[in-house]
Amino acid sequence: MANLELRAQRRAVLGKKVRFLRRDGLVPASLYGPGLTSMALQLPARETEAAMRRISSSTLVPLVMDGEPTRRVLVREVQRHPTGEQVLHLDLFAVSMNETMRTPVSLAFLGEAPAVKQLEGTLIHNLDAVEVEALPDDLPGRLEVDLSGLETLHSTIHVRDLVAPERVTILTPPETVIVSVAAPRLVTAEEQPTEAEAAEAAPATEEGEAETSG
Repeated sequence: MANLELRAQRRAVLGKKVRFLRRDGLVPASLYGPGLTSMALQLPARETEAAMRRISSSTLVPLVMDGEPTRRVLVREVQRHPTGEQVLHLDLFAVSMNETMRTPVSLAFLGEAPAVKQLEGTLIHNLDAVEVEALPDDLPGRLEVDLSGLETLHSTIHVRDLVAPERVTILTPPETVIVSVAAPRLVTAEEQPTEAEAAEAAPATEEGEAETSG
């Protein structure tokens, strides 16, 4: 992605004191990877939160640091404030560009299922990502799932139906269901209100209306 990068500095503040970094507009982070000694980092909060809106679990992002070579990293874990989108901490994984790696890739659902629109079925999502193996440069940003083939009730799309780019191996079992269409739920006779229950409900409604109008 054009102009997408993360800028960081080495971090001296550790432990519980990192809350002061957040107060000063900085996000604490940890950097690790093969052959790399783990580093404590800090990133500008506003820039980082804007970048995170464009980053998925399989997005390779340049990590720019003063006095350090630019590294390609994956965002392995994001801790957010429980009541908002504020980023509290990042785990960054520095990849080796010459070694295959395993990582989840998000699924993008495209189109509309005819069985939902025409037959009033319910779309059931079972997966939002699959695990893949590839060289870092071959990792797809997402894999597309075309819903237009779901034409009948109980129709399904499995992992085996996904089309992966060349040099990308999907590791999630092929028989795993990604999405399916459930039939409309029918109200059984036991769930139908009896005449007595309907009669009880009617006076209560009328009384409520009378009190409201009064």
